[in-house]
Amino acid sequence: MKITVLALDPGIVNAGYSVVSARLINNKLQYKVDETGKLKHTVYDLKQEIVEQTTGYCNEMNRLAKNYGVTHCIAERFQARGFRGHQGEGIGIMLGSLIQMLTKEYSTEIRLVTAATWKNAFNRMADLKSFYPQVRLEPHEVDATLMALFLASSVFGIKPFEHIKSKSKQRSLIKSIENKTTSKLKRK
Repeated sequence: MKITVLALDPGIVNAGYSVVSARLINNKLQYKVDETGKLKHTVYDLKQEIVEQTTGYCNEMNRLAKNYGVTHCIAERFQARGFRGHQGEGIGIMLGSLIQMLTKEYSTEIRLVTAATWKNAFNRMADLKSFYPQVRLEPHEVDATLMALFLASSVFGIKPFEHIKSKSKQRSLIKSIENKTTSKLKRK
């Protein structure tokens, strides 16, 4: 069985996404990063016309779901730290729109997780703080890809991130992310 995961690390200014195809072969997760990037459209200003913002965002997400045949989706829940009311509202609208579209149009399985859920699982296998600087992208795209791998492991019932325990597997993942980004890579 092959699954295709759309992952979203939402934000009202920077929102990272990743599409990852995965399957289980001999009890090992085999994956391919299909595309990763930053969304051009988010729900960023609730004082402005909301339909246009939401439509642009949904069109981007719909393109990804349709082009890649997305079967599963994972998105990071917004957890307020301090007063960020408008940010939480914008992200809530984005997540609600995504859930509505994917369940109605594609019958996609969707999971919302806290950052700590997948980050703690990653940190049991590797060190996220030392992983970020190795990738020539902003953390949002990296996070989205790692969330997609977290969900794929969960779907197949295997230990998350077991497949990238070694440094060579981590370098391979980094190369996959960098090769499939729609963003401009940072210089090393």
